[in-house]
Amino acid sequence: MDKSDQVTCVIATDSEILMSGVVRMLKEGFRQMEVLCAGSFEEVRSVLYERDVDLLVIEKITLGFDIEDRTGELMRMNPCLRILCFCLQRCGKNFGLRMYRAGIKGLFVDCAFDMKLMECVGRLLDGKTAFPVDIEEGIRKREHILNSEVNGKITGREMEVLRQMLEGSTLKQGSDQMHIAVGTLSSMRSRVVRKLGAESFAEAIIIALQYGLGRQQA
Repeated sequence: MDKSDQVTCVIATDSEILMSGVVRMLKEGFRQMEVLCAGSFEEVRSVLYERDVDLLVIEKITLGFDIEDRTGELMRMNPCLRILCFCLQRCGKNFGLRMYRAGIKGLFVDCAFDMKLMECVGRLLDGKTAFPVDIEEGIRKREHILNSEVNGKITGREMEVLRQMLEGSTLKQGSDQMHIAVGTLSSMRSRVVRKLGAESFAEAIIIALQYGLGRQQA
């Protein structure tokens, strides 16, 4: 990323000390960055509703336990949003993979990470991920796809949807076969794509073919 590029970043934490430190570092490192502050998840939603935000740097405790639901909500509001989560203690590998599968693109661990905060931010703004080495290795090996503890199990009905996707069925054809509404089938397809750790319908097909998932039974 060219540090002269104009970007808008939201810092979300209820810690004033942490907030001031992160804001200072980002303003010094990215001169053209507009930095906004939010003290809660509700405030993050409010800012995203009103502003076009490029990057969200959010503390793990502010993101809460419902990572998939909350991240999904934010991404629906702004599909181009890049999210960097930061923790005060190292997160386990499975939790990091869960973050990635939910759509979070980076994890900064204070005093325990080989990348500094500014490097993490720069990588996300360049369209890359920024996780500790063990999590990056897991992503590269697609462990976020094959580990059901991270992904959530693909149900029998979802496996049926996946097989339809592999066969090239249209939404209308699939909804007729399953006797469900087109909108319901569309939502199920989106859920399958998410559980496969894919970013698009096409990537989900590639992943399913690569791992023979369409042949698996629930």
